[in-house]
Parts: sequence; structure tokens; C-alpha cells
Amino acid sequence: MSITGVIAVVVFFWFVLALIKPQKFAPFFKSGPRKKALLLFLAVSVVCGLLGGKPAGKNPQGGTGTKQEKVYKIGDTMKDKNFEITVLDKQTAKDVYDDSGYLKTTANGKYIVLHVRFKNIAKEAKRLNNGAFKINQGDTTYSPVTLAVRTDKNIFLTALNPGVEKVGELYFDVPDSVADSNDLVLTMSGFSFGSDNGDGKILLQK
Repeated sequence: MSITGVIAVVVFFWFVLALIKPQKFAPFFKSGPRKKALLLFLAVSVVCGLLGGKPAGKNPQGGTGTKQEKVYKIGDTMKDKNFEITVLDKQTAKDVYDDSGYLKTTANGKYIVLHVRFKNIAKEAKRLNNGAFKINQGDTTYSPVTLAVRTDKNIFLTALNPGVEKVGELYFDVPDSVADSNDLVLTMSGFSFGSDNGDGKILLQK
């Protein structure tokens, strides 16, 4: 029982006794003790009802007042209403080559390459775009880039039918000092994801 509930019970019993023996249990009321005891009981009941009617830390839907953020690791699967997302691996590279090994693109700093498996779990075809992903380091945010030499691997407006799964790559051109840091976090947002995806992040640690 909450504190307000205990107070309400105690006041109720006091009120009953004050009605029976006002001189003993409500001697501080010099005139009209029963009426004043009733008014005091009603006032305390209203206050306790207002304080105890809604449990602390709960929202109207019955959840906690502060939404709990889920933390995932490389290899874990995170779900929203449209996709299952799994970061399979994280690599870094100064140069990224095409499949032939002849064409390459060079980072301004160093590329973070994320190998991502994604599956459409919706009931209709959905598109996933690399713009839905960000890497955060503290209060700094890094956006992905699309590499022409990896057109077959880029996650860029990729359309999937329900139940279809695919593996693609995300590329982030970041400073050398950032690429191999252990405090990088992948987050997701944007039109490719539903409103319920904001409760998760993936720690990019091996």
C-alpha cells in the first residue's frame, strides 16, 4: 500500500472514532466537532486521491514515465515495426574497392564499414535507405555516404518484399581517430523506420 493509502486508512478510522467520541478523539474542535471531523476527512480523502490516483513514473498507457532504452551489440537483432536489423561486423579501411579489385574510392579520413543484415517483417514491400542510420560519439553525429564502387552493396533505397532478407553495407567517412574508437553507437531513424524504433541503439564494439 502506498503512503497516501496508509494516510487515508488512518484518517478514516480517526473519523469513525471522532463521530463516536468527539470529545476524546477530536478535542481540538471546540464547536461542531463531528461536522468539522467530516470536513477534515473529506479534505484529506481528496488530497490522497489526487496524490495516489496515478502511480509515480507511469504514463497513461501504463508504461514507465521514462522510456527504457535498449542497448544492442554487434550480432544482436533489433526490431522495429518494419525491419529486423543485425550488424554482423564492423571494419575500417582507408580505401574501398569494387568487386574486381581495380576501382577504388579513398576516404577523406577512414571508412567505417558495417555489414548489416536486414529483413522486412512488415505486411507489404518496404524500402530501407542508408539515411536512416547514424553513428554517434558523444554529442557528435556522423552520417553515411554512398559509394559508387559498391553499388551492389550499398543500402540505398533498397526495396524488400515481406519476409525477404538481405545483407548490405553502410559506409561512414570519419576522422582516423574516430574510426577505431570503442564508444561509437549506431542509431536508426527516418522514413524507413516506424515510430517505435527510438528505443534502441547498437554499440559498435567487437
